[in-house]
Amino acid sequence: MAAVLVLGVTAVPVFIPDETGAWREVPGIASVEFDEEQPELGNLDTMNRDLRRLAERYAREVRQINAAMRAAAQAADSFATAAARARPDRPAWQTPYGPARRRH
Repeated sequence: MAAVLVLGVTAVPVFIPDETGAWREVPGIASVEFDEEQPELGNLDTMNRDLRRLAERYAREVRQINAAMRAAAQAADSFATAAARARPDRPAWQTPYGPARRRH
């Protein structure tokens, strides 16, 4: 017998995650009841205002992240440009005049 959840006339299988996270059908379920009460919606104007604030905050944070990503990309580009200009035949510390003289 397949596990089913009876919703009015329609029956649907009931699944729960196992230890590995894979969804497994629950055998022998004829019906499921929830004891929790549904939350009240409250004032729709308040909800809209709160959602608008959250959306504006999210947009602000996305803009900041995008600016940081652009700055990082520019830094990577300037590093790549400097690395491309470097002479591969001598180490970076070496000058055309030879190594620096030691001072005592």
